[in-house]
Amino acid sequence: MKARDPRPACPPPEPPPAPSLGLLVALLAWSVWPTPAEAHVVGLSYADITLEERAARVTLRVPTKGLAEHFELPVEGEPPTGAEVLAVGGDALAAFFPGKVEIINEDRACAPSPPALQPDDDPGRIRVEFAFACETPVGDDVGIYLYFFNEFGPNHSTLATIRRGQAVKEFVFTQRRTDFRWSPRLWAQAGGFLLLGVEHIFTGYDHILFLIGLMVIWRGSLNIVKIVTSFTVAHSITLILAALSVVTLPTRLVESVIALSIAYVGIENLVVKEIRRRWLVAFVFGLVHGFGFAEILREMGLPSQGLILSLLSFNVGVEIGQLVVVAACVPLIYAASRGAHQRILVRGASAAIFLMGMLWFTERALLGL
Repeated sequence: MKARDPRPACPPPEPPPAPSLGLLVALLAWSVWPTPAEAHVVGLSYADITLEERAARVTLRVPTKGLAEHFELPVEGEPPTGAEVLAVGGDALAAFFPGKVEIINEDRACAPSPPALQPDDDPGRIRVEFAFACETPVGDDVGIYLYFFNEFGPNHSTLATIRRGQAVKEFVFTQRRTDFRWSPRLWAQAGGFLLLGVEHIFTGYDHILFLIGLMVIWRGSLNIVKIVTSFTVAHSITLILAALSVVTLPTRLVESVIALSIAYVGIENLVVKEIRRRWLVAFVFGLVHGFGFAEILREMGLPSQGLILSLLSFNVGVEIGQLVVVAACVPLIYAASRGAHQRILVRGASAAIFLMGMLWFTERALLGL
């Protein structure tokens, strides 16, 4: 007879947690939590640039919040008014802005006068006006340079309108694109709008979270394709209509409904046992998200030359950014769906999505933030 092993039998090992659990939760947190740059200085500036025969005028409209945080000004408003910022930090700002804008004409720098600072009509901005005198007539070989992006963080952008005679061009200055040349062709302008679209989706945490909420319950790759296609078609329709001012809605209403769409998919994941036709939810709410995508284009204005090309380039940029997000999420969601902790992951992520949507709705609809 075989001797009995005196050692106690070991319990069967517990199945390891889904390898993507931590990664997906981290991705979810990344999608809703501001990056370090945003936690300090994020914003959007506007520039109105006029090129004259032997001169140039540049007017910047800069957000006060970024200035107050960068210079650590003792102001209390959220955001502080331009008058408050200038009263407390006028000397520091007067020393900061000279040299931040440069005009190069025919390889020669145009001579700047000291910039004038004053409160803007928008209480959350200040106006900075530059004047430049050029030695030779301003021609096609003129360049405009902005140099304050290191102070305002990598996600800060300046939407510029450049006028020269009857011609008008639009350009987006960023930390990676600090110079504008008048001479580039339409393809360069289109490239700027494409990049703007990509950047917009990467900083549009509400749009990203809505997509994650739709996909977090794995129903197969075909379901993902249906969701993404429906969302793309829907927001492309309203983006184009809104950007061209064919259909407009109040910004506060649009942003509030976008927040509600996030809360909706979160709670649906929690309470509905058999979720069907997610593509239809993606389409209906995608129409509203399109108005949100169009807001930045409405603020900066589309160029009169190459209008359709610029608009389509922006939309393509949004789609590229969206596909990158989906490509990053889908493998993690699939791996997690096959793990022992799939139910915990889905319910935890969905609860976080619902709470974030309600927080944004409260801020946007009730507090007007």
